[in-house]
Amino acid sequence: MSRIDFIFDFETRSRVDLKRSGASKYALDPSSEATLLTYTFGEHMEIKHWRLGQPFPMDLINVANNPERFNFAAWNLFFDKKIWEIVLPRQFPLIVFKPIPLPSIDDVMARSNFFRTGSSLESAAKFHHLPMGKDPVGKKIMQKQMKPGRDGKFAVLTEDEWNHFIRYGIQDTFLLKKVHYSLPPLPLQERYAFEWTWRRNEAGLKLDMELVVLLQQLVDYISPSLREEFFKITGHVIASPKLISWFGTYYPGITSLDAENMDELIDDPRPVPPYVRRALEIKYLIGSSSISKLKVAIEREVNGRIHSILSYHKAQTKRWAGEGIQVQNFPRMEQDPADPFDFDLNQHSLVQEILKQAHTKGLREPIKFARNLLRRIFVAEHGKLLAAGDFAKIEPTVLFWLTGLGPIPDKWYEETAAFIFNVSLDQISGDSDERQLGKQANLSCGYGSGWDSFRKATKKATGKWISEELAKMAVNGYRKKYPEIVGFWADLDNAFRAAIMGQQTLLCNGKVHFYPSQYAGHRMVVIRLPSGGCLFYHNPQIIESVKVDKLGRKRVTSAIVYDSDAGQGRIEEKKIYGGLICENVVSAIAREVMNHAMFRLEEKGYEILNLVHDEIWVLLNSMDQKTEFEALMIQRPGWALDMVIKAEVKAGVRYIK
Repeated sequence: MSRIDFIFDFETRSRVDLKRSGASKYALDPSSEATLLTYTFGEHMEIKHWRLGQPFPMDLINVANNPERFNFAAWNLFFDKKIWEIVLPRQFPLIVFKPIPLPSIDDVMARSNFFRTGSSLESAAKFHHLPMGKDPVGKKIMQKQMKPGRDGKFAVLTEDEWNHFIRYGIQDTFLLKKVHYSLPPLPLQERYAFEWTWRRNEAGLKLDMELVVLLQQLVDYISPSLREEFFKITGHVIASPKLISWFGTYYPGITSLDAENMDELIDDPRPVPPYVRRALEIKYLIGSSSISKLKVAIEREVNGRIHSILSYHKAQTKRWAGEGIQVQNFPRMEQDPADPFDFDLNQHSLVQEILKQAHTKGLREPIKFARNLLRRIFVAEHGKLLAAGDFAKIEPTVLFWLTGLGPIPDKWYEETAAFIFNVSLDQISGDSDERQLGKQANLSCGYGSGWDSFRKATKKATGKWISEELAKMAVNGYRKKYPEIVGFWADLDNAFRAAIMGQQTLLCNGKVHFYPSQYAGHRMVVIRLPSGGCLFYHNPQIIESVKVDKLGRKRVTSAIVYDSDAGQGRIEEKKIYGGLICENVVSAIAREVMNHAMFRLEEKGYEILNLVHDEIWVLLNSMDQKTEFEALMIQRPGWALDMVIKAEVKAGVRYIK
């Protein structure tokens, strides 16, 4: 028997900040309440509502008692499910709310992400040409009732305010219903990826909270003195907008003090007074987003775990995005730290060792010391090991496979370095700067990056800035060594343009297929990948413009643009070109390799804990499983039997990469 669509949307209130605490902790807080539930059954039924203070309707009791009979559809359903299963039973203790089975879950946001029709309900509604008609008064009332006032009490709404509030909720549910029935279901392999993401977000990641709290204490202990020192130097607080002007006195031309610009300023060779450099260092340390992850972990932790860590299919490349603690952005350890560890990091408890080192040797840079330990906060279940399997050079592997270059050479970095510097292979040593440049060229230049982008990528990877001349030499050398890849960028660009004009193109011996399509009244370019998965680009256009050079000569140029979701209800044009198309295609295929490996691993009984870039984290019962884990990762999918896939596995009682 087919399930009945139950389409619903909650409005809530709480003394807890949802963005800071996350859905799991928000729902568990005793102050959290459902205040309005708007809902409907199927495409043609009226939209109903329940509001705080009213008895729970009989049709909703039927859903609560028999969830397996219904298809639960909501936008960002993870939140609504928490309210349904945790908050409502607290408000209605005599009603049985059975757990919603995973096959009954239909997150409309996940499907919209997959088909690239908007990551917010407002964006998706605009994409599908739906009348927005948001009630501005209702929105203000929704915001009014969400949080308590200064006296700690929640607002009491008048009947007129309730009517506006209800209209606001019904309008949201109307849009949700229309988008729900406009979107196709997820393909089977994507339904697997979605369900895995859901299970992982529910289960969460285990944290060493004792370590998290200690590291936060280190940061809290040193931060006030650093802030005071900073104020004495600059006369401003760390977050003051006037700092751009203050630093601009010593570094003329700066327009921002974001992380990227701070990196450049810290390494800027211009002579400045020592106190200016010290002010830069303090701002960099205090303002580090990596250190803020400790507070996020503390705020979102529930019973020693952190939940809702991944967002399904968030990127154009089909990749997952991080949520909350943003595991994929955790910094690597510094190569030459001011405070090297004098103890083994791979053990069950680090707290006593840290305290011992702090008391006996002291810490020169407590915040950097804490940052270098951030990756160690993730731990395995008791008696098990946390293994991280990393697909080695998977994106370059895919790129070589598509362009017919074969497998990645064993001495790939050395070969490219020798070509760039025009020396023999035996002149490139394993720890040389030349090899490092060859490595960065191989890993950064495959998507058509220019010298400036390459220079920034090298700084991010190595912590050091290279000269403009060296960056140009690396980029030009890579392009000369691999003309097949440069030609591939042009082929992809031409194929995309041809699809806009209504033509189909097969590339890479039929592995990649470009074709035009239609969806929801929009023109669309679809790129079909070797796995059968697809990338979608809506409303693509070729925009021509005329440029005039210094001699007055006119030149007609053209660019490809398509509609991209910018979030918060905004759809905007985004440019795309051969190198970026290459990145989309290659990264998406690498994701499909990972998706296939995940399925095989779960089939063999492995519990997959997390995904970080090209890493898969699993639980091992012992080191004896390490070899099998690696073998399952590199087993080739049926659509890529001639691709040479390699992986490296590291395992310990905590995350040790």
